[in-house]
Amino acid sequence: MAEKGYLHKFEREVRRHILSQTSADAFFDLHPSMKDAMWANAHMYAETMPDDPGKAALAWYGECIKPRFEPGYNELEVEDDKLGTRIRIWEGDGFRVEVWDTHQDKEPNHWQLAYRFYDCGKLIFEGTDFGCPKHQAVDSDWAVTELLCWMSLRPGDTDSEYFDRYTEAQMEWCRADRCEWLSCYANDLRDMLDAFDDEEESWQCEESQGPDHSVITCKECYDNFLEGVASAQ
Repeated sequence: MAEKGYLHKFEREVRRHILSQTSADAFFDLHPSMKDAMWANAHMYAETMPDDPGKAALAWYGECIKPRFEPGYNELEVEDDKLGTRIRIWEGDGFRVEVWDTHQDKEPNHWQLAYRFYDCGKLIFEGTDFGCPKHQAVDSDWAVTELLCWMSLRPGDTDSEYFDRYTEAQMEWCRADRCEWLSCYANDLRDMLDAFDDEEESWQCEESQGPDHSVITCKECYDNFLEGVASAQ
């Protein structure tokens, strides 16, 4: 565990690197969970660079934050020779999922989608092997939620052979608290989608029936849903 003095210097150095590239407003608007991400990654980098918080901060900034300032970071319709066309970006609690359309069939009844999954800016998973049923839109809330549930599988959740293709770093992430938290978060989102079919649900916000509304992105819907679940228990 990193010591308090180390963490303070790490944060100070991160701020310096970010503010050298952008404004103070941009720093604080980066992401609602920016602070949590900073501390979580500080502990991780402290283990590999225990004597140099400045170097650790620079490494974290370059890997997890600098890409957010690059052109096209949040643009859709980005093309990639391997993944296809980026069609959806979802972010929440420091997690980020990018959904890519490969323009191919995985099976007769499934579209083949590609994906990138990040935790606090660090790429954890990338692949082209996700199957989306053809009755679901490829950029739907359903597709994002199922990807999140898939990314959060841990040893014991499925056959051990499933993890044979994981790298050592991916297995380490699967055993960490962040993966466990994602599993809880993703299952909450899945329950929300299952309940969303009932238009009379009181937790839905005023915009919930709009054509562009995403229930898994709406903080008001999520908070109201969790409050309703807690009160029912």
